[in-house]
Amino acid sequence: MGTDAAAAGPIVHAAEVHKRFGNLEVLKGLNLDVSRGQVVVIMGPSGGGKSTFLRCLNHLETIESGTIEVNGHSIGYRSGKGGKLVEESARVVARQRADI
Repeated sequence: MGTDAAAAGPIVHAAEVHKRFGNLEVLKGLNLDVSRGQVVVIMGPSGGGKSTFLRCLNHLETIESGTIEVNGHSIGYRSGKGGKLVEESARVVARQRADI
């Protein structure tokens, strides 16, 4: 019996991702699921947060809140006490980037 990609969950999952630069909130509760084999285009106006999201996906930028997972693993963070995000070490993040 084969595995159903949809049943396995999304390969990229972003939930309620918030990112700000000072007073400018660039990502305002971004939600996105991408399934294995799915092709996705991220488009929008200049300054709309496209590159920022891709940088957050690889933990080149930190997020204020929310989660980003690739293959079911949180990228750049782990859950701490009370569900608060705790940033991973540079070594762990480098390993995660190598797998993306």
